[in-house]
Amino acid sequence: MRNKEKGIYSRDFGMMVLFSGLCFGELTWITFHNAYDFGFLLKILTQHSLQPNLKSFMRHLT
Repeated sequence: MRNKEKGIYSRDFGMMVLFSGLCFGELTWITFHNAYDFGFLLKILTQHSLQPNLKSFMRHLT
């Protein structure tokens, strides 16, 4: 409920991340359980549903 009241739309967050430069260049991302982290990030940045299988998902990450 708190996120709904005080959070931002995922579309707006995605645009901020894209324009910040965090997704481009020589950047190393370090995560824990990275499939979930990158899946969520990919969904936000593309504004599309996740891929139906792991092979398609990995292809979209590269």
